[in-house]
Amino acid sequence: MERYSYPNFWQIKGFIIPMAVLFSAGLLAALYLPYGQEILVLNSWRTAPFNAFFRLGTFMGESVPYIIAILISLFWRFRHTIMLTTASLMILPYAYWLKDIIRVQRPLTWFRENGLLDQLVVVPHVPLASGFTSFPSGHTMAACTLYTLLAMMLPLRKPVWGFFCAFMIVWVGCSRIFLAQHFLRDVLAGVVFSWILVLGLRALANLTGFQKMQGLDSSMWVLLTKSKTE
Repeated sequence: MERYSYPNFWQIKGFIIPMAVLFSAGLLAALYLPYGQEILVLNSWRTAPFNAFFRLGTFMGESVPYIIAILISLFWRFRHTIMLTTASLMILPYAYWLKDIIRVQRPLTWFRENGLLDQLVVVPHVPLASGFTSFPSGHTMAACTLYTLLAMMLPLRKPVWGFFCAFMIVWVGCSRIFLAQHFLRDVLAGVVFSWILVLGLRALANLTGFQKMQGLDSSMWVLLTKSKTE
């Protein structure tokens, strides 16, 4: 039986191409826009339909999508379940460890201390985080880790799946800026730190010892079907 191996990013054409283009565009914007301007420029967009859309975007970087993906993976491949579960357990302490070390002001704190808070239009009923926990964006890290892993697990011959995963990452990242919870640089850093984690998980999963464990390529569906035929 052929050993299962997780692909490299560049093998997922539908994923890596849009991510590379959009990340480059975001990096250029972060370099040339005045700090905080990316949040203020969205003031006029903070209206009912966009508010709902981006609030949902932030939700897609929280725990429920992880739980759903893990449950589905039980009926797909057990090795996917292990990978997704490990990522879900690591992402929160990893993000907060980075935030605690780097200590960058949240937009609310930064705008207040720079006398610009009156210029900021916020989304109603969305409490703004404060303090020094802005860099990197935890929601972006969580979303990027989840949807990059899914892009690696889904069929490479169907680029639409990779494009879908890229869209989900961008949606979550943009929502954090739109909701005035993070700066653009926080979001870009979230992608970078997420991919460091993903590369580490991929390296571990592709070790020969794990690849030889053919039982990990089974699933609950296979076990249930087998028990019914016996």
